[in-house]
Amino acid sequence: MQTSEEEEFQEFCSILEQDKQPSQEPGSGQRQELEEPYFRERDFDPQYVLKKEEPQHRAICVLACEGFTNKEISEKLGFTPAMVSYVKKQPWALEFMARVQGDMGRAVKRELTGGALEAAKLLVETVNGNILGAKAGDRIKAANDILNRLYGTAPQLVVHGHQVDPKDLSDEELAKMLKMSQ
Repeated sequence: MQTSEEEEFQEFCSILEQDKQPSQEPGSGQRQELEEPYFRERDFDPQYVLKKEEPQHRAICVLACEGFTNKEISEKLGFTPAMVSYVKKQPWALEFMARVQGDMGRAVKRELTGGALEAAKLLVETVNGNILGAKAGDRIKAANDILNRLYGTAPQLVVHGHQVDPKDLSDEELAKMLKMSQ
């Protein structure tokens, strides 16, 4: 009997196999340029070119996207760390990892967007004092968060160069500095 983690992994591998597109076959000749290359993609070429892409290679890519190290991936899947490194450097693997990370980012954004209304309601309830145990500081922070979300944060004066105390400046000088910063 497989554990839920093994079942999840097998299911993911089957989804990856279905997702496989002919243009991403190794040796297809044409490599599409990504809008944003995978981290340090262009710094290192693969030392070993895989002749055939297999589902376990995609599993390596997915685990790499989830933040696992080469050693952790090798322990999970039974490959050597060097093999994991070779797979991660393949052009098709870099494209796949960039796409997976984009998909993960969109999924996270969808999930957070779904919780935005509840978060806003919680802030309003806190400001109104309807949350048990909310202290005055919590209510002030919630009110400030609501104002910042609606109207943005107040502009802050940043002076580069020699130190100037804003209290020593006239209103005209402050207005001129604010105008220059916009």
